[in-house]
Amino acid sequence: MTDPVPRSAKSVKNRYDTINQSESHKVLANIAKVQSHFLVPSDRLDKVTRRVIAPYAQIERKGLKEEELKGTYLDMNRFTVFLEDTVDLDSLLYETANVLKNVTSSSGVFIYKVDKNNNEIVLMTQNIKNQERHEVNVPIEEGKIAAAHVAFTKEFLLIEDVPRDNRFSEGLKWIDAKVVLCMPIIKPDGDCYAVLEFYRTNVEPYDNNILYTVVSVACWAGAAVHQAQARVTLQRTAHLNNELRALLQNYFCDLASIDTMLTDMLAVVKSFIGAMRSSFYIIDKEHVGDNLQADMWDDGWSSETSTMPKRKIKVNLSQEQTPAGLVAKTGESLNIRDAYKDPRFAKEIDPTTGTVVRSCLVSPIVDKKGVIGVVQLTNKINAQPFDSEDEAIFQVFINYCSLIIHFYNMQLRKIYYVCIIYSQSFKPNIIFLLEKCYCRDHFDYHISEGSREDMPGLVCYMYIETFADKLFERQNLANFVLTVLQCYRQNPYHNAEHAFCFTHTLFLVLMNNPDRERIMHEMKYNILCTDLAIYFQGILMTTSDLSGCCKPFGVSKAIAESVYEEFYDQGDKEREMGYTPLSMMDRRRSVNQPAEQIQFLSVVVLPCLLLLQNVFPNTLPLIDNCRKTQEAWHEEINIRGQKLWRQEESVAKTSKSHVILKPEKY
Repeated sequence: MTDPVPRSAKSVKNRYDTINQSESHKVLANIAKVQSHFLVPSDRLDKVTRRVIAPYAQIERKGLKEEELKGTYLDMNRFTVFLEDTVDLDSLLYETANVLKNVTSSSGVFIYKVDKNNNEIVLMTQNIKNQERHEVNVPIEEGKIAAAHVAFTKEFLLIEDVPRDNRFSEGLKWIDAKVVLCMPIIKPDGDCYAVLEFYRTNVEPYDNNILYTVVSVACWAGAAVHQAQARVTLQRTAHLNNELRALLQNYFCDLASIDTMLTDMLAVVKSFIGAMRSSFYIIDKEHVGDNLQADMWDDGWSSETSTMPKRKIKVNLSQEQTPAGLVAKTGESLNIRDAYKDPRFAKEIDPTTGTVVRSCLVSPIVDKKGVIGVVQLTNKINAQPFDSEDEAIFQVFINYCSLIIHFYNMQLRKIYYVCIIYSQSFKPNIIFLLEKCYCRDHFDYHISEGSREDMPGLVCYMYIETFADKLFERQNLANFVLTVLQCYRQNPYHNAEHAFCFTHTLFLVLMNNPDRERIMHEMKYNILCTDLAIYFQGILMTTSDLSGCCKPFGVSKAIAESVYEEFYDQGDKEREMGYTPLSMMDRRRSVNQPAEQIQFLSVVVLPCLLLLQNVFPNTLPLIDNCRKTQEAWHEEINIRGQKLWRQEESVAKTSKSHVILKPEKY
């Protein structure tokens, strides 16, 4: 009697099972005779036995479970999670494309993102650190390339035979595909965000069920992208709102000046949007005319490390060919891709950093009476134009700017009314002020020795004695003196007494000098010697007058700009009178400044310096600096890309028999 087979043992195939599949019944019968040798429970075998019989038998292994094979499926609930939580759009695109590739049994998929600024699609690559270096860009246009065609038309495209389709002769750029399905991801606002390009290397076409699935998922993906972008914008605007409210609270509570507040606010919006420079203009509504005057605060370029509050400066927006000037006139916002190439604006280059003004985002500040201010952002840090998201965030800042300007104008009116009250309350009588006024004629005198109530009369007395009495209307002089003294703050040192002490000392210096009349005559003569029409009669004075051109280029350029500003003021008045100003006095031709400076240095300054050097050899450094300044103006023109007439290039070339004399170097 044979032993029964233990229940714990499993029936296992041996290596003879695969010898002859056609004689399976005979093999099974023969194996049954020796099967008991291999049906030994694994717990009864030692290590040596297992090692020996391992090639011939399969030992039972505990704890192993059969691998559960799951089919490919698409969980639509994942998109709900994307709509509610995530903002990683690249992750959304990659996961969606890979799932759809498996669902549609595609050989592969390419993902393209749409770059609206450059009107092209960019192939998305994964696991690359420097994606910009490996970027593949395709222009958006009809025909040629399927993905670019879909981005242009915003409609899906199914190509059942790529090699024979004449519309897209280039086929797929990187693979030999037979069937292609291109699906655009369209946001609810109608913009195409990306293009998914599925392909098969076999000839099996995509059926209607697959097409329906891809279209449905693309619609969900477009909604998810729109929701994620809106969420990012809302988060950034909420953060910006908190920052701006904190700054405005300090300003409205008189804890910060207008200069400090605007400097901080410009720095905040500049960092939020990623601009290199920000400017704020408050238009002067009290003096509206042909010239549109404005107070400007400039936060400077991002390379500047100074945290000092920026002071306001006066600018004339009506005569400046800048984006801010155009917005102030039209009242319409501007998003300029490249202001340097825009013919509407002058080519602007920062003299300190050499940065060229490219992209600009400019918006007016409007109330019910019109434009009251302008805000401008210049040059995005990543060298890209400002996009729609930047415009939305910028608009939040503009909404606060209206409050700032109204409060600023209210403060100015308050100061003006206080000054009017001060001047009206005194009702000065100049005769009463001068009744008992006698100013001491020695430097030891101080107002503390007398009465502070005598200060207005003493100041009027000093003005009348120093200047001719006919130069002042006495009543206006009294109003001016009383208003100024009353508006002085009660500081420990810089107060009205300090101002009187300064005025008294200067009065004694001028009046107690016996050579005053002779000195005044000499000053008038020296001023006349600076006239270029007779400069050879006073060559030394002319050289001193023009010595600003012989300074380092930074100083020389600043001096030249100051001179041009006076010229432009004269040209503006001539234009108002109906005359045509000279080129150097025409503000509209400010781009010619470098060429005019080079001509001025060549024709006027250098001949004067060379003539003076014959008498005073120690003036050679002035000549060297003048030539360096001349070369610097040449470089300025090269940077701006202007063409310049050069004297040496216009000289006719001589034949070889002639001798060319090189100019002597000084």
